[in-house]
Amino acid sequence: MTAVSFSQLLNGERAVVTLFIVIVLFSLPLSLFLYGVALSLLAIFALFVEVRVETSTSLSQFKTRAGASSGILLGAVTLPTFMLSKLIQQSRAFSLHHVHLGELNYMALQYWAAFGSCFTVLMVLCLFTSDNTRSHSCRAWNAKFGLVCFLIGAELLFLYSTTGVHAIWKLLWVFFHGFAAVKLVQHLLNAFPSCVSFGEALLITVGLVLYFGDMLAYTIVKVLFGQLYGYMTSSELVFMQYGFRRSEIGIIIQLS
Repeated sequence: MTAVSFSQLLNGERAVVTLFIVIVLFSLPLSLFLYGVALSLLAIFALFVEVRVETSTSLSQFKTRAGASSGILLGAVTLPTFMLSKLIQQSRAFSLHHVHLGELNYMALQYWAAFGSCFTVLMVLCLFTSDNTRSHSCRAWNAKFGLVCFLIGAELLFLYSTTGVHAIWKLLWVFFHGFAAVKLVQHLLNAFPSCVSFGEALLITVGLVLYFGDMLAYTIVKVLFGQLYGYMTSSELVFMQYGFRRSEIGIIIQLS
């Protein structure tokens, strides 16, 4: 990367985001250590991508709002940080036997889906935004750093998926969210040119992908269990799948 002054690197927006993340990380119980590592990696990678695109001309190929900062760091970490804070609350409630284990596992899956969505979009942005004005050594360093972040992120996802049951399905579910997020953020920027910054588009995209992904999973579970067990109420179906009762608007409440 080219030399960037500290005042340019840590502006007001990044300072607030960093403070928010640090507060959440300091509240982590040991059982959620892996989740904290994932959030830290996402924040570092998002900051790297944001500085990289804002100190080059690579972001000009996207139809973002003119004159606005990219907001990549803020857009990438907002939902994962919020979901991690919810996980901290639920883990404390679980230790007091106030919530079911299935509810905790469900929220964990949503967290990793959000992480995978943001991380995949950042990786695609890093790969397909090149700046020929940089030196060869600088481009090589950027490529190596991006590769290291990708490998660590993939390892974290693998470690999560191998805990508990349905490992392959959890991996596929996260990859599905990542693929959908990449396609949707591209469509959003093309459909509404010069209306949003990249970070705003990313935040909207991840929220929509999580919502529709959750509704898709809810519908599949309802159809499959409905065929196996006949007529049942939706809350009973979800209770059998996740181990707790959940309404159709549960994901909206989680994201609001």
